Amino acid sequence: MSRRKYIEPSRLWIWASFLLVEGSRSRSVEFAPQILDHPSNLVVRKDQPATLNCRADGNPAPTIEWYRNGKYVKPSKEDATSQPTLLPDGSLFFLRLSQEKGKSDEGVYHCLARNRLGKAMSKNASLYLEVLEEEFRLHPSDLKVTIGESWLLECVPPLGHPEPIISWKKNEVPLSAENGHYEFSKEKLLVAHAQKSDAGAYSCLAVNQVGEQVSKAATVTVFERPTFIQRPSDVVASVGSSVQFICGIHGDPKLVVQWYKEDGDLPSGRYEVNQENVLQIHHLTMCDAGKYICAAYSHGGTIFAKAALTVEDPLDTKQKEWNRPKDVTKELMDIRVCLVNVTIVPSAPAAHLHWKVS
Repeated sequence: MSRRKYIEPSRLWIWASFLLVEGSRSRSVEFAPQILDHPSNLVVRKDQPATLNCRADGNPAPTIEWYRNGKYVKPSKEDATSQPTLLPDGSLFFLRLSQEKGKSDEGVYHCLARNRLGKAMSKNASLYLEVLEEEFRLHPSDLKVTIGESWLLECVPPLGHPEPIISWKKNEVPLSAENGHYEFSKEKLLVAHAQKSDAGAYSCLAVNQVGEQVSKAATVTVFERPTFIQRPSDVVASVGSSVQFICGIHGDPKLVVQWYKEDGDLPSGRYEVNQENVLQIHHLTMCDAGKYICAAYSHGGTIFAKAALTVEDPLDTKQKEWNRPKDVTKELMDIRVCLVNVTIVPSAPAAHLHWKVS
């Protein structure tokens, strides 16, 4: 049979007295306040209560004060409907937040614990009502770009608490960064190399726990650079004949094609350009010789191509110098007479022209 351990009552009393003395000594040690529980950021719904926590330790027990945007908050101990209430543990309680001008409860708070040995200040904590305003601070703008160029859309969302998150849509379909074509930053949509398929209507979506707002749509137009399908070729022709220069170009529907003569004008009344951008010149003269330029213009860029026209004179017999009359100088053989704005009448009788050098 086991024997129970017997402790004399006198020894129990001595042990209890020792613990009581030690506890009294520990409580009598004074120290400055320290914050044990800091307040946290809060975003609350309208007409909902809110509590900013603050718990501090110290000996003597510290008093708790609250400050909003650096200014002292005078709490109420009775009417919690009109002012914030200071709870026994030091927390600040709001039955509902006020947004009245000059009396708003929204802001940045901190608590301060103090006793005669010092004070301790908590971390800052923001207190705001849930909100998402309607108007975007910046809507994305229309863009016109060329294939291969980079382009950027910007969108600044409405003010809101919590801060709204931005996402993007193209033609009402959400965009994803998974394929690597689109790059997203906080408020920007970037494409490094434009493709024809990028054309469309883009809008940004601002979302927080209150709801969502959609921006106005921005139209992105992507132009294709004009390219030559067929460049004009050099031509050799005789005086009086007709020639044509072909200029085949691929590009956007609003492509503009024009013909020029380098260092001169196109022969008035003797040229035409058809719908296929083919230049035709009739009744050639020696003055028509030169280089002709086909130029194509569009929002996607400008390109040029040149072709040379050589006009041969059938009257140039290329006689050797020793066969020429001695009274005709070498300089005279280099003279050319160009008739400008000559009207050709096919039914007129043949005319004989005689030239005389005086």
